[in-house]
Amino acid sequence: MVPWRATDDGFVTEENLDWYRRFAAGRPGALVVEATGVRDIPSGPLLRIGHDRFLPGLKKLVDTVREASEGHTKLIIQIIDFLAVKRRPEKEKYFERFLELKDRHRDAIANLTCDSAWTTAPEKTVREFLREAPDEIVERVLDARELESLRFGYRESVTDMDLPHVHELPQVLPEIFCRSRSSRARSRF
Repeated sequence: MVPWRATDDGFVTEENLDWYRRFAAGRPGALVVEATGVRDIPSGPLLRIGHDRFLPGLKKLVDTVREASEGHTKLIIQIIDFLAVKRRPEKEKYFERFLELKDRHRDAIANLTCDSAWTTAPEKTVREFLREAPDEIVERVLDARELESLRFGYRESVTDMDLPHVHELPQVLPEIFCRSRSSRARSRF
């Protein structure tokens, strides 16, 4: 279950407690707590466990479920690693702030408009053109990854090996998960 009720920086809220309390009141054998991140990566209102500052809230969650179920419900926490996920930007903001403008964008516009002046057009002019362009044009100028970022927000991928923090994940994640296991135990899960 991912109820999206934590704070944006991963702390347990009263809404989290109420959510799991309602399920626990039915005294199920087990409840799986939402995907809980092991690193402090902006990913929306999802729980975190990768630092001691999150433990008091997680302990309160365990106590809330134990009390509501009269001790009959086992609480299991799912720990995961998040990559960066950004909210979908407004079209204007995407073209003003987020698109990394490249020569291939200028070339595509020049080809679509049959106007070679676009190959040397000022950045501001190119961005304004894209901001005002219909979707059919934008789809022919941006690559698949850029279109995804425009339509859904930027999302890192495990294949983004050009990003140093993604490249190092195979070396650092095992230790991070081990520390989170310790935090899980100290939270009484």
